[in-house]
Amino acid sequence: MAVLPLLVENDPVIYSTAAPAGDEFDNSGGVTELEIWNRAGKTLRVEFVEQRDCTFGEKGVHADRIATLAPGVKTRVRHFQIWRYNNAARRVEMIYPDGATGLALAALYRPAL
Repeated sequence: MAVLPLLVENDPVIYSTAAPAGDEFDNSGGVTELEIWNRAGKTLRVEFVEQRDCTFGEKGVHADRIATLAPGVKTRVRHFQIWRYNNAARRVEMIYPDGATGLALAALYRPAL
């Protein structure tokens, strides 16, 4: 997986191209947001991988953390719980079941917002 650069509050939003094998971003403080831009001509999904078993003993991708983007849409996903989404490196992992082509991503460190 590729690691996205973390952009702080005064940095301009510069998008990274999604990696076919997935990406991850730092969420050490639990205040990182992910901006996603679908530049493809089809609807794409971004799935965030849970790192901890839930109360039902399940682990992995769950419906409450799947972003579905129509062509041309930009969205911002917020509030990734540390205990649920951070891996051992304190990063949130994401995969692209519909492919990564056309997805642009920006990890935004926003502690004051």
